[in-house]
Amino acid sequence: DPFDTDGQFIDKGFSYTLAVYYCDPYEAAVAAGATAVTPGVFDWIGFALICFILPAVLTWAFGLVLRKIGWIKEGDLKLSLVKRA
Repeated sequence: DPFDTDGQFIDKGFSYTLAVYYCDPYEAAVAAGATAVTPGVFDWIGFALICFILPAVLTWAFGLVLRKIGWIKEGDLKLSLVKRA
């Protein structure tokens, strides 16, 4: 029994307390008063910016700069199809 006669918890080691008294993080958060997050319009706009628009703009900008300094030349990005006999 991990409790003494006064109801005080007696720590008998990390693995014992973790195995016996594990609490689901979701249940602990709800017990502490947490609520679910409902994404709004600005959240979806931020998601689209971070996942799609920003990578596209950065790729285009880096491509311009790298072409100007000569690191990307005409035909570098072309895929050649080779027919096999």
